Amino acid sequence: RRHLEKMSQLLDKLSDRVAKKGQEGKDTSAADAAIASASANIASASAAVEAQALKDYTIVISSESAVRADAKAARDRLHADLQAVRKLIVDAKQSVASAIRTAATTLGGIGNGD
Repeated sequence: RRHLEKMSQLLDKLSDRVAKKGQEGKDTSAADAAIASASANIASASAAVEAQALKDYTIVISSESAVRADAKAARDRLHADLQAVRKLIVDAKQSVASAIRTAATTLGGIGNGD
């Protein structure tokens, strides 16, 4: 959650700087589209993190001889779910980086609020 919040804050700052460049008469459509895409990816990852936090991985033991297999099945489900959430977070991070690159290249640098 903390990383997604940080990404969201970075995107907000970027959006403010892009808006300033737009007021200066620059075309911000590519940067705005990249920011919107990154924002959607962050929202998707946040929803996945929240959903994952609510999941329960109780091990249901069917028999004493199957304890190992039952525990492995629960662990595998947890691992697969965590990998899926991790992928969404990585995708969100990459889309934020892409939005920053797009803004920097199409607007001739975004500076510190020049």
